[in-house]
Amino acid sequence: MKTIYHPGYRRLVGKLREARRQQGYHLKDVANKLGRNKNWLHRIETSLTRLDVLQFVRLCSILNLSSSALLAELEESSDDDSFLAISGYTGSPQKLIMEVTISLLWISIREKYFSAIFF
Repeated sequence: MKTIYHPGYRRLVGKLREARRQQGYHLKDVANKLGRNKNWLHRIETSLTRLDVLQFVRLCSILNLSSSALLAELEESSDDDSFLAISGYTGSPQKLIMEVTISLLWISIREKYFSAIFF
């Protein structure tokens, strides 16, 4: 099963949507702050498009949420099938976010570098 359909992912997106609504933001308001259109955010909130870690951190910032606290809450409440329960990981949620972010940035840089050379 793709993680976009996973109950843990849906809980995460649901919490973001709930926070947006509680703060009185419309899709367009938050999407504009992210430099995206409201259709993109709607697709995120309805699990049609996957939210990457950098977008997640930025969205949490806009909604005045702690991304690490949100991940910790989901990890603590996760059931056996949750992809958020990372077996064997002993670091803090903040460290996990930092490590994933660095990895994604490195991949992005590498792809841009190689595409400039070979294409």
